[in-house]
Amino acid sequence: MGSYDSQYESYYANIQKNRAGGTYKNLNRKSKYINRFIQEIVGVFLLSFIIMFCKLVKTPQTVVAYNYMKKTVNYSINYKQAWTEISSIKYKDVEKYINKYSKKVDKLIKDGVNFQNKPL
Repeated sequence: MGSYDSQYESYYANIQKNRAGGTYKNLNRKSKYINRFIQEIVGVFLLSFIIMFCKLVKTPQTVVAYNYMKKTVNYSINYKQAWTEISSIKYKDVEKYINKYSKKVDKLIKDGVNFQNKPL
């Protein structure tokens, strides 16, 4: 085991040198961006393939799926209206709802409700 000590020391010294020089971190950061880009491209390709498949294969289920995906892709968000609704939230009311439902959840936990026997 003693013969490996010098190899371990040189290995970890090399890692420390790379970290201190910044090359290790920069390579890691670049690889994160490259991996993320590849994941995004693969995801876009798969979704495009699924959409084209649903468009070309005409069954009732694929027509429904295609229409849903088409509606989802074409949906546009009105950010001004969303911001108006978010800013109009009364936080005191939110706090009341949270307290109300947390008490119900606490009661369910204390009573030991078995969710497996309940219908969904």
